[in-house]
Amino acid sequence: TAIHDIVTYNTFDGIFVLPAGLLVFLFGQSSIMAIRFSHAYRREQEALQTTRAVNQSIRRFVPDHALKLLGYTDVAEITAGTQRELTMSVLFGDIRNFTAMSERMSSQETFNFLNAYLNRVGPVIRGHNGFIDKYMGDGIMALFPFSADDAMTAVFKVIRELKEYNLLREHVNYPKIKIGIGLTYGNVAIGTLGESERMDVTVVSDTVNLAARLQELSRRLGAPILISERFFQQTTCLTEHDYRLVGQVRVKGKEEKVTVFEVISGHDQPEAEALCLTKGIFERGIHNYWEKEYQRARELFEKCLTLAPQDPIAQ
Repeated sequence: TAIHDIVTYNTFDGIFVLPAGLLVFLFGQSSIMAIRFSHAYRREQEALQTTRAVNQSIRRFVPDHALKLLGYTDVAEITAGTQRELTMSVLFGDIRNFTAMSERMSSQETFNFLNAYLNRVGPVIRGHNGFIDKYMGDGIMALFPFSADDAMTAVFKVIRELKEYNLLREHVNYPKIKIGIGLTYGNVAIGTLGESERMDVTVVSDTVNLAARLQELSRRLGAPILISERFFQQTTCLTEHDYRLVGQVRVKGKEEKVTVFEVISGHDQPEAEALCLTKGIFERGIHNYWEKEYQRARELFEKCLTLAPQDPIAQ
């Protein structure tokens, strides 16, 4: 249009069209810029959605609770070696006889079974201010940063959930799931282990080791739930009929003996009622055993077995 107008000016023949050409030019440039901005905005939104999805996925591997306990709000801020010392409840739990059960299942069936179990346990723990820190095959380690009552209430809810789940499993002739749980309360160090390319948030302390040992001991004693003395002192959820003194035991890895209590309400109702009836006799037998009055202790434990023949600890 500029060349056209120059020719028109020199020949004095025609009309000037440069203003119209300039308008078309500006409109064309504006359209191109609008399209480019639109594409850029769409790519930005897609990148934002991808980032949100990635962050959501990362939260499944690094729980928000763990980040907050470390004082972070974003997983990108974490560095190796960060740690804090806190007081909290630690839970170790696993499925009884899982090895024998898994031998009758394919690998896919094993994963489906474990995920069905964890889909019932995980939400209960989160719903009571806890989070699962580690998955260990059929076992878990969960942390409850705020109170021992959170942990104890969550355990009772897990027991109820599994009873309902076992009713469904019985309808299709699947074996019942039984679990063993160890609970402790004390100081732990939560922090990051690893190096720049691979890190993990975890907890280490004697409290954690004791919870793991109590869970192992629960399998040997046939007790669904064992708790340490310090945890027992911290929780207010247990009534007189919910627990009994098991005794002082020397768990693997510790020199001094640890006072341990069994939560008898973790058993099925008929067994729990029988154990509740024999609680006084059983605990007198424990004290006689401590005093090395072995014959009297034996008589009391035998009396327990006449009233509750299925009591594995008395046996």
